[in-house]
Amino acid sequence: MSVHWQKDFKNKMSHPDVVNIYDNMAIVYDKQNNPNKALEYDDKALTIRLSTLGENHPNVVTSYNNLGARHSRLGNTDKALDYWNR
Repeated sequence: MSVHWQKDFKNKMSHPDVVNIYDNMAIVYDKQNNPNKALEYDDKALTIRLSTLGENHPNVVTSYNNLGARHSRLGNTDKALDYWNR
């Protein structure tokens, strides 16, 4: 029973709506001047997108762009360029 519940929970946490919520949470944290928390949610969104969509999907590219922009605003230009060059 618990294995079924865990699999169901994992499937729900990979749902595109969850990724959209993470994107929105990152935006809110960024607007609240909490960029490190925003990066945390950007990373969560990217992880789900990579595992469900694959490296070359346009939504994964959106996550890379979000992470690059956030790192750029923090002055982490090397990290920003790394994400933008993927």
